[in-house]
Amino acid sequence: MTEVTGTADLDAWMDRALKALNTGALRGVLRDVAVAVRRRNQARMARQVAPDGTPWEPRKEQNQEKGRAVRKRAAMMRGLRQSRRLRIQATGNGVVIGWRGRDGRIAALHHHGGEDRVVEGQARVADYPARPLLGLAPEDQAAIRRALLQHLTP
Repeated sequence: MTEVTGTADLDAWMDRALKALNTGALRGVLRDVAVAVRRRNQARMARQVAPDGTPWEPRKEQNQEKGRAVRKRAAMMRGLRQSRRLRIQATGNGVVIGWRGRDGRIAALHHHGGEDRVVEGQARVADYPARPLLGLAPEDQAAIRRALLQHLTP
């Protein structure tokens, strides 16, 4: 494995360059970086792995009701990983990647784990294991640096 040296100088240079940008330009740079981070997180969700690389606990086997299968095993979080649901909000001083409303409640439940009602108003409760959805892996930090360098170099 190759070690990268001089990253402190590079980080200091990027910090100075970002501070020199006006608010509108900085918002555009942060948005592009956030899009790259969102894509990486969506790809991890599609592979069913946490940001640290550990695989998610698979769904429990479903019992058959009255002789027919309840559900075939399918990829989890298909709806939550869609770009229209996994939103980006870039401001002049930061960026937020996440879900809103009902999607946010469901995502938080899956991210942290816990119990929730299967159908609203019914007594049946399901226990969801923690399946981390969002996070920054070391590879993500390298991708952020590359995206910033691409924007800041002429």
